[in-house]
Amino acid sequence: MTVLQKKGSTNIVDTMVKVVKLQRKKSAIKTFAIGCIILVVGLIITCLTYQEASNNGGGKFILAWGALGGGAFYAVSGFVNYLKALNYNG
Repeated sequence: MTVLQKKGSTNIVDTMVKVVKLQRKKSAIKTFAIGCIILVVGLIITCLTYQEASNNGGGKFILAWGALGGGAFYAVSGFVNYLKALNYNG
């Protein structure tokens, strides 16, 4: 029998697991939200500059691929980490 398996220590371990699980969820939600914000900003920049270019009979526009790719990566990463946090058991 280990120290953590002794009577009374399971409450502490369970509490610690719940705290870690909650922290991981919060971190994942924050990462997901930041990723979504970056992605939306990239979409807005791309759409507005494309619209402006097409209104002027064609021309150059900004494809904010860094914001689109980075935002998508962060959003997916946050979502995956959230799913991992749901299944975290210590």
